[in-house]
Amino acid sequence: MEADWSVEMGEGLPEIVIPWSGESLQWVDLRVPHADCKAAVSDLALAEARAPLAQALRALNAENSPWLTSKCDAWWIDDEDEALDPYELDAADLAAKGSSLHGCASYLDLLTRHAELFSDFPGQEALLRTLTQTLRNVALAHARIDLVLRGARLHGQEGFGITAYVTGGGPDTAAAVQAWQGALAAMTRALLNC
Repeated sequence: MEADWSVEMGEGLPEIVIPWSGESLQWVDLRVPHADCKAAVSDLALAEARAPLAQALRALNAENSPWLTSKCDAWWIDDEDEALDPYELDAADLAAKGSSLHGCASYLDLLTRHAELFSDFPGQEALLRTLTQTLRNVALAHARIDLVLRGARLHGQEGFGITAYVTGGGPDTAAAVQAWQGALAAMTRALLNC
């Protein structure tokens, strides 16, 4: 699997905030007992992503997890809107065959529950390096994960968080979803074991 990390911080750039609220949406604390992770993703337009994302949310917000989540979304990647680079998805085999490439993607905003690490930029940067290397060692074709370190606010406290972009591709939409699900599961395991 392809994996990379970057830092995106500065004036006007997105940051991860907990709690947040918007027009008709708001942050839901999925750490509380009996939190409904399925309801949290029920409005996603990409229906195929609801169950896998609910499973990832349940694991990442579990009591023994070092993480909590802020937001997530999932979508189809349409060649007309966003070109898929087969080489960035470890899909050179499909490009060599001349196959068209279909894709789906998601993002998940994450904050560490460890207070010291939350405000430790060098520590989070080292964590992203480790996670990226771990994910590169996963034998999964047609998938990519990009981890972005961002500024974050947790109940007013400033620190850092991660936006994880997960992309899967394939010769058809079913294969793209399968690659995406594999990458999401691998990322969830890596996050829980870091």
